[in-house]
Amino acid sequence: MEQDPVYTSQLHATYNFGKGIWGAISGTYDSGGRTTVDDKKNDDHQDNSRFGLTLALPINRNNSIKLFASSSIHTRVGGDIDLAGFAWQYRWGGGL
Repeated sequence: MEQDPVYTSQLHATYNFGKGIWGAISGTYDSGGRTTVDDKKNDDHQDNSRFGLTLALPINRNNSIKLFASSSIHTRVGGDIDLAGFAWQYRWGGGL
């Protein structure tokens, strides 16, 4: 079995609302990954794109919460998924 490389491009636009609050809009595009088994090329070339949003909200100087969501725009091969979640971020060290 062989697999061609999968190429990924990403685009992010971020906006700082002030007071540690920021948001981002993101897009990704994946292409490639066709597999070959016993010299027979499979019809599994990826051509997938996704869209996402992130919002970061500070709790205090060291802690913040990030809310995020992502959705498939176009999926030729692979998972056509939507997701949402949150992350707790703790920062320490100089420069805070």
